[in-house]
Amino acid sequence: MPIKVLDIESIGAGPHNEDRAGHTQVFAWVLDGATDVVEQPLTTWPSDAAWLAASLDAELRAITLPFERPLAELPSHLAECAASAFQIAATRVPRHRGEHPSAAGLIVKSEAASLSYVSLGDCTLIAQTRAGIVR
Repeated sequence: MPIKVLDIESIGAGPHNEDRAGHTQVFAWVLDGATDVVEQPLTTWPSDAAWLAASLDAELRAITLPFERPLAELPSHLAECAASAFQIAATRVPRHRGEHPSAAGLIVKSEAASLSYVSLGDCTLIAQTRAGIVR
């Protein structure tokens, strides 16, 4: 069952949109970068949260069929990819744990006649079925 996206909306909370949403044949996702609380960003982006959301978005777009790993392993896979990319993008070493970029996200995978998802945080996706709307 292919994923059909009807609409995507993102309302940024600050001067830079730190959100990303998208879909491929494999997944649909919503990513919400957590607004930075550091005085000086760790990357050259307007915010580290914007960098992280863009990095995760790019990684999801690069995943091709067939995706054979269990969906529950996807967050750790994305974290490993982001950690490697951060080693390249960082302009300085974080001073403490709270300085690392973070994000919430919801990722959906269409399989046969069902949708599976993995979620971290407070992102929302609405899926419409033939029988109505399920949130």
